[in-house]
Amino acid sequence: MTKKNLLFVISFLASTLLVLGQNNNDVSFKPHWFIQLQGGVSHSYGEGAFSKLNSPAAAGNIGYKLSPFFGLRAGVSGWQAKGGDEYLSTIHYKFKYLQGNLDALLNVVDLFSTYNPKRLLNPYLFAGVAINHAYDNDEAISLNNSGYTLPYLWEPNKNFIAGRGGVGIDIRISNVVAFNLEGNANIMSDKFNSKSGSNPDWQYNVLAGFTIKLGKSYKTLATPPQPIAEPQPPVKEETPIVKEEQKPVIKEESKPVIKEEPKPIVKPVLETIQQNFFFKIGSSKIDKTELPKIGELIDFLNKYPNSNIEITGYADKETGSPEINLTLSEKRAEAVAEHLKDKGISSNRIKTAFKGDTVQPFQSAVESRVAVCITK
Repeated sequence: MTKKNLLFVISFLASTLLVLGQNNNDVSFKPHWFIQLQGGVSHSYGEGAFSKLNSPAAAGNIGYKLSPFFGLRAGVSGWQAKGGDEYLSTIHYKFKYLQGNLDALLNVVDLFSTYNPKRLLNPYLFAGVAINHAYDNDEAISLNNSGYTLPYLWEPNKNFIAGRGGVGIDIRISNVVAFNLEGNANIMSDKFNSKSGSNPDWQYNVLAGFTIKLGKSYKTLATPPQPIAEPQPPVKEETPIVKEEQKPVIKEESKPVIKEEPKPIVKPVLETIQQNFFFKIGSSKIDKTELPKIGELIDFLNKYPNSNIEITGYADKETGSPEINLTLSEKRAEAVAEHLKDKGISSNRIKTAFKGDTVQPFQSAVESRVAVCITK
């Protein structure tokens, strides 16, 4: 970079800070607590396509602003992470994590200018440490058991120490609430995604949410007394007399009476519903998130006592052998049937079938690990 270009960059940054750092000399900073609620997307850096390693993320923080430019916060973040293989693009597995963090925050504008609580944009930097608790690694365990070796496989859970840092910005909405955008990076052991590599594992997050101040963040400074103006004699105003105009009387016309025609009686039509129970790789256990579908089937079958249900189990053809998948699809269909029987549905109303991996009911392998239930 030439000397001329360097001077231009410095001048641009200085002018930007001057614009953001508009002063307000009538107030002074007041230490206060705040909370942050955020949601967004996380990306587990590793082998595999970028889009295949993205997952949902959420975070919550509570902090204390000690000065206009410095604060501390503690929080909890996490949700889901993923691992994959760059050579076998079909192999991706997910697991969950929960992370507790402690961060130091630096407001880059207030560091160089006077505090102004009415400022629209408040960018900040932060750095900190975290403890990451990873769990629910069933998909990686199933892959390892099926012959795809993961050298750093952990089960059933594992804790990691992480270093973290990032940037964010608060966009002022009111004296109390600001819209928040933040990006952060977390670095931890190479064992985080169960794969062996030459570099530490990284977890990136892009989050959006709100920053809410708990209490007043500033106090108004006392203003010097102003000179008192001499009182002026009151001016007597005459009230003008307004004559009321007579409005013509309009007779209301009688409205014709409209008779309502009787509404047709609609006879109830017997409904048919379908529920798809999705399973984890290599598993025939119904996940907790799928259990509400059992209740919907029970309600329908009790409402229509003459209806029956047909349950067909499937397995994806991208994992396991045809023999294993045939047995697995049978167990998935039976798992749903047993839940219905436990809730009082007669076995005479339940019919089960299984097709292994000979038929793929959906395009993706994840959705083809399913038991399809259709009422008739």
